[in-house]
Amino acid sequence: MVGASWAPLVSAPDIGRLTPEQTVNLQAVSYTTTPARGDRIGTITLPTLDLNWPIYEGTTGAELSQGVGHFIDSVLPGIRDNTVLSGHRTTVFGRLGELAEGDLIHVGTSAGEFTYQVREFRIVPRTSLDVIVPTTTAVLTITTCYPFYSLIQTTEAFIVSADLVASQLTPE
Repeated sequence: MVGASWAPLVSAPDIGRLTPEQTVNLQAVSYTTTPARGDRIGTITLPTLDLNWPIYEGTTGAELSQGVGHFIDSVLPGIRDNTVLSGHRTTVFGRLGELAEGDLIHVGTSAGEFTYQVREFRIVPRTSLDVIVPTTTAVLTITTCYPFYSLIQTTEAFIVSADLVASQLTPE
């Protein structure tokens, strides 16, 4: 993980003016090892909600009981394509609906610090696979069950889509 000396490549006021096309090639991201299921791979921070959660490799009950899970068949954070993170609405992502378009999401991993900007929200059937499709730009997709405060098992998922707008890589 990167320490407190992290600084974005772009200043916060400039982030809102960048398009995904302008930012996807900020720097080439590489991971030195492939994480194993259950490994802690990073941290996700939602500054506007004052939330910070660990990210684990995998989305089984074991990983999701500890924090946020990284969908194994998606790319790791910061890489050009679709990074998919999931969490329970009853624990880590119960306040996800309070995010707004334009809010920033920070993801820290062994490869660096990555800042994403929220682009859109969707509600889809929980069985929908269109949230894990490949993308041509670096995208973060966050999923959780919906509605947030339902007392029964839900059939829908709340999806947050965010675009990579800044990255600071860990020196090798």
